[in-house]
Amino acid sequence: MIYIQRGKEPKALNLNNNKSTGYKELLQAKKHFLTNNQDFKFRAYKATGVKDELNNMFKGKCCYCETDITSATHGDIEHFRPKGAIEIYPKKLSYPGYYWLAMDWNNLLLSCRICNANHKGNKFPLVNESRRIKGPLDKNEEEVLLLNPCEDNPDDHLIFTNLGHVIIKDNSPKGKASIETYGLYRAPLTKARAKVAKEIELKMVHIINGLNTLEVIVKYQEDPDIKKQIKENIQEILISYKFILDKINNPGEPYIAMARQITVSFLTKYEMILNELKEKFNQEYVLR
Repeated sequence: MIYIQRGKEPKALNLNNNKSTGYKELLQAKKHFLTNNQDFKFRAYKATGVKDELNNMFKGKCCYCETDITSATHGDIEHFRPKGAIEIYPKKLSYPGYYWLAMDWNNLLLSCRICNANHKGNKFPLVNESRRIKGPLDKNEEEVLLLNPCEDNPDDHLIFTNLGHVIIKDNSPKGKASIETYGLYRAPLTKARAKVAKEIELKMVHIINGLNTLEVIVKYQEDPDIKKQIKENIQEILISYKFILDKINNPGEPYIAMARQITVSFLTKYEMILNELKEKFNQEYVLR
């Protein structure tokens, strides 16, 4: 999970526009839930353009587990605060949910079906249940226990290892609740993260070995054959370096949070060297 800056709401969910789909549904929902009838069909959040904007915002990845979801499914429009009901106790629902936020752009995320339906569902744990807001006019004093990727920095709460595991950082209550509620510990997900971590580690080893070799052979660079070998060596190093940079900087890559964390020490030691090598290579071989 990584922090994602939220984009501007789609026109359909502009709640300041009394002609928008979201505004009209909000009025209907408020009126409906004055009764004890909990059966209300929320549709505004599915309006044209909403899922497209979420897909663009999250680059086709689950906001929680960072798995690519567009290749197999378009993902679920996830309500951070559950719209219909809230699971306060295991398998026991409390009605209604945060119905007035069902069409609120700031409450919508993009998630995979597993994180959403199989794990989070209607869960929304708080530090103090007595402070849960019951309606749109209540003062919000909730202390939320779940990480919101558009509001929190997950790096402050989660640690990812090179084996694909995720653990709680500094005993963070939000980290603990999020790992459990979103199912970030699940075996297939851990395996997928570990696979990416292994790919990155191999590239880091390749770079280190390449730099060590370069340090030795550069002494003989006047030899035409050695000079050619130096060029090829640098090219291979820079290809591996680009691979790593893509894994940590390309927003469409899966498991960026893990990739960034497991490369911190490596980049602290080698980033300056590699950038200088890249600049020198471009000057000597590319820009000539």
